[in-house]
Amino acid sequence: MPVPTIVSQLTHKDLAAISLSKPTSDRCTDVAEAIVRVISSYLYLDGPEDQFHVSGRGHLKALVARYIEKNAVIELVLPAFPDKSPSRAKVLGTLPDMAEEVMLRRLEDLCKSIEDLYKKGAVLHIVSDGIVYSEILQISDRVIFQYNLALRELVKQLELSHINFVRIANLLQNDNQLYDYPTFSRPEMTEEEYVQSAPSNRKAFLERDIGEFDIEQVLKDDVGVLRTYRGYKKFLQFDLEGTDLMKDTNGQLLSGNQRKKVITKVAKHMLCNGARFSHLIESTFPHSIRLSIHPHNNSGPKLALRVFPWGDIIRTPWHNALCEKKDGSTIIGHVRLFSNDYHEIVYRSGRPYLVREKDEDMLWDDESLSGTSFERLHPFGLKVLAPQGRSTSFEKVPTDKVQRLVGKYEFVLFSGFYGVKKGGSVSEIGAMV
Repeated sequence: MPVPTIVSQLTHKDLAAISLSKPTSDRCTDVAEAIVRVISSYLYLDGPEDQFHVSGRGHLKALVARYIEKNAVIELVLPAFPDKSPSRAKVLGTLPDMAEEVMLRRLEDLCKSIEDLYKKGAVLHIVSDGIVYSEILQISDRVIFQYNLALRELVKQLELSHINFVRIANLLQNDNQLYDYPTFSRPEMTEEEYVQSAPSNRKAFLERDIGEFDIEQVLKDDVGVLRTYRGYKKFLQFDLEGTDLMKDTNGQLLSGNQRKKVITKVAKHMLCNGARFSHLIESTFPHSIRLSIHPHNNSGPKLALRVFPWGDIIRTPWHNALCEKKDGSTIIGHVRLFSNDYHEIVYRSGRPYLVREKDEDMLWDDESLSGTSFERLHPFGLKVLAPQGRSTSFEKVPTDKVQRLVGKYEFVLFSGFYGVKKGGSVSEIGAMV
């Protein structure tokens, strides 16, 4: 039976440890320490040269303590969610799906866990970096905008109130100013406004002076950057497949060695743009807790986020798809790894949303149950939705299969069925019972 994976198990213990009888300064220290433990439980600290407990932890605690002393909302910043990989061998489509949903919920849970300990709470700023890499990877600005807009709509739909999206354009328009949440100017943009302004915003971004940056030397000196570089080269094998970058002037596919050279060049170009992006984040969020989806030794200021609680750091939603296994667990991986013989694609709102391992307990034989759908709940549980457009009796539901589903998901909720007798009468099962 699965257990909730995205919960803080520290909260109640830490709250009890923060005694109100202590002096204010001591209580602040206790709260800061408790918050550090919560945040560290969301980090990837398994690297062979990890320095979190050597120096990163102290750096993090100092940042947290600064917010507490000022009685201010704790701010975290995460550069992420650029766009979906263009490779259909890796992802289900160009828009966010269950993989993004799970990560966003995890980030929300992090902030809620902090709020449990500190009443001012926390906010996590996601700075979308699509414009940083889109031109290099030949991804259109329109696709970047649509992905980002769908993310914002998903956050509203899920009521994730602790997540705030920031565009690079917002930071460039307020250059040399610190990001002051929530007064910072970040007007909404239409798709046409975004597409028309993207070239000038990209130009302004690329013209930022970050001082001397020798990519070859950085690759020699920084193990984290080297790991990111290797990760880039690995995923670019799929992302650049079929693009003009992999063809000669006559439209013919490049040789294997030529493709490797292109991938190496693109990967280094991405690292250089990434350095500019990092510099922009550092200058506009100097006091925020800086999270990263890339590997770092966690000495500070950047801290490597464990993107999924059950995965490694290199797997991100925009390069993978989420798969629900028939035992109730979840995994993340490239779409190509999930065989059609044993898996199916589940759709939400007309678009592919996740991969699910075929499960006999979700195949209900009665004809009236054809079209029944199943949705995993957060952080655990399963919701069963009656077929749309017709009346479906709860009495037709196979109780033996439902019992097995309860064993996998801990509880099962039903929506849209009728036939449950209450006090001798038949009543409709509501949206969630």
